Amino acid sequence: MEIAEDNSSPDLDRNGSCWATAKVDPAAHERKDIRIIFGYGSIMWRPALDYTSSFPARVKGYVRRFWQSSVDHRGTVDYPGRVATLLRCKDLPHTSSRDRAEGEQEGVWGMAYVLKDDGFDDTMRMLDIREKNGYTRTVATLYDADDKAIGEAFLYYGSIDISENPMYTGPGRCENDC
Repeated sequence: MEIAEDNSSPDLDRNGSCWATAKVDPAAHERKDIRIIFGYGSIMWRPALDYTSSFPARVKGYVRRFWQSSVDHRGTVDYPGRVATLLRCKDLPHTSSRDRAEGEQEGVWGMAYVLKDDGFDDTMRMLDIREKNGYTRTVATLYDADDKAIGEAFLYYGSIDISENPMYTGPGRCENDC
């Protein structure tokens, strides 16, 4: 079953401000068996997915921050908004030890959605477009409240590399964008 074409190096959209689709890392591209999406922001609040069930779960090694601008979901080109993004702890050299502990031990809570097999490829293509703004799709382990690994899911995380993701803002004041 084909998930999506190789999006390892997506083109910029017509504005040149963000990718036309999410990047898909090789680990995610090869996994044809996963049917779960982890939502931590807009996917959790407005899934717009064909799914059979959902359940609370968390991922480790990430922190959720409003360090991503958006000109398509929130805001405009002249007045970008901020959106929630997952950032990998290992990518954040300036992250405090408290933030690192939060991401590595506590993780980020969200909702896991079990997608329907019928239309799965179309759903993934739609998500790759929806999560285009500097995000990469990867695979992560899901954990329950008892810290038990309960499966794997696709998730979208943001890059902190400005050359890859011009929409990354870092921990600046939200008032400058919002």
